[in-house]
Amino acid sequence: MHKNKLWLLLALGAAILLTTSWTPPVNDWFPGYIITRDNTRTNGELYRFLCNDDHFLLRASADTKPTKFKNADVKELGVQESTGEWTIFKARKVGWYLFNKLKFLKKELLVTQIYSSPEIDGFHYYLEHQRSSGGALASSHRHHFTTRTVAFIVRAPGDDHLILMGEGTLDGKHGEHNLIRENMKRFSRDYCPAMIKVVDEKRYKARDFEQMLEDYSTACK
Repeated sequence: MHKNKLWLLLALGAAILLTTSWTPPVNDWFPGYIITRDNTRTNGELYRFLCNDDHFLLRASADTKPTKFKNADVKELGVQESTGEWTIFKARKVGWYLFNKLKFLKKELLVTQIYSSPEIDGFHYYLEHQRSSGGALASSHRHHFTTRTVAFIVRAPGDDHLILMGEGTLDGKHGEHNLIRENMKRFSRDYCPAMIKVVDEKRYKARDFEQMLEDYSTACK
């Protein structure tokens, strides 16, 4: 009997703990707008998104059905964060280095500017990868998981295109650190050779992207 009362008290305590520690779900809709390629602007509430989503959802209010916009049709997108600040994404032409030659993506990417100076601009492109573990012959044991990363992109003054440096996570735990360094050195050969030595000395990682841009601005004045 004593044991039964003890288990009852423990169960009651756990129930109270779960009740008091529950928090409401994260809000998935934020004030925002979309400007399409024909320069039509639509204001409303944007559903939570990543830059490489095929579509974006925008509704006039919580009582209305959302409208679906194709990623390829969006010229600009703005969203007001919970902090009250606005983040603006604009479709831009982006290239990458392939055997020291610059190649361009067929479609523009929606990027947001995170750094600006007279010497260089920096951008983020937020994306999500669906990955699988396990070999092709072990499909029954395959595990699917999602990785959210950010592409690090730069632009030289006067250029109408951006250049991809690499990709990683914002905390720097996962990232193509060496690729980012090598691409920055390729970029610097064309725009500011003095930065090549800085990259070799500081050995930047993905999480150091903004610091790398600041160092570029200092070295290349």
